[in-house]
Amino acid sequence: MNVQLRDDVFRLLTRHDELVRQRENIGLVIKGLEGEVRNLINEKGELSETWETLRDLLDRFSAESIGMLKELLNKGVKAIFNDRDYEVAIEISDTKNKKLRLSLIEHTEKGMIEVDFSSGALLLNGGGVLVVVSFILQIFLIIMYGKRRMISIDEGFTNISSTYVEGFFTFLKYLHTEMGFTFLMVNHDQRFMPYFDKTYEVSMGKIMLK
Repeated sequence: MNVQLRDDVFRLLTRHDELVRQRENIGLVIKGLEGEVRNLINEKGELSETWETLRDLLDRFSAESIGMLKELLNKGVKAIFNDRDYEVAIEISDTKNKKLRLSLIEHTEKGMIEVDFSSGALLLNGGGVLVVVSFILQIFLIIMYGKRRMISIDEGFTNISSTYVEGFFTFLKYLHTEMGFTFLMVNHDQRFMPYFDKTYEVSMGKIMLK
C-alpha cells in the first residue's frame, strides 16, 4: 500500500469514527428531547385534570375563596418569576353554567401582553409557568378540601429554568412556614439539592442520609 492510499484510508476511518460519535450524540439529544416532550404532555394533562376539577367546584366556592385562589396564584408567580412583571387574572362568566378563564398578563414597557392558559401558547417557553400554575391549583384544592397538607413530587418541575429555581424554593418555603405544607420530592435534578432540608440518596438498594 502506497503512502497516499494509506493516508486516504486513515482519513476515511477517522471521519467514520467522527460520524459514529456524532450519530451517538444526536441520538442522546433526541432521547433528551423526547423525554422533555413526554414531561410537557404529562404536565399539560395534569393541568387539564386540575382545571376540570376546579371548574366543577366553582359553584361551591364563594367569591372570597376565588379571591384567595387569585392571591395565591399571584404570590407564587411573582415570587418565582421575579424578573418578570407577571399577573394572573381570573374571570368567571356570570351565567348559569359558570366558565373559568385563567390568563397570564405581563406588564412591559411597551404595554400589556395577555395570554390565555387554554391557548397552549405558554408551552412555547418550556412550560415553566404552566407547571407552576398547575402546582398552585393543586395547593388550593388541598386547602379547600381540608386534606392533609403533604405533597409527594416525583421528578417534577424539571421544566423550570435555572434562573427561577431559587424563587421556586422560596415559594415552597413560604407554603411550608406560613401554610403548613410538607413536600417530599424524588428527583435527579442536581439544581434542587441545595434547597432541601434533608436529602437521602438511594444507591445499590441502600438509603443514605447525605
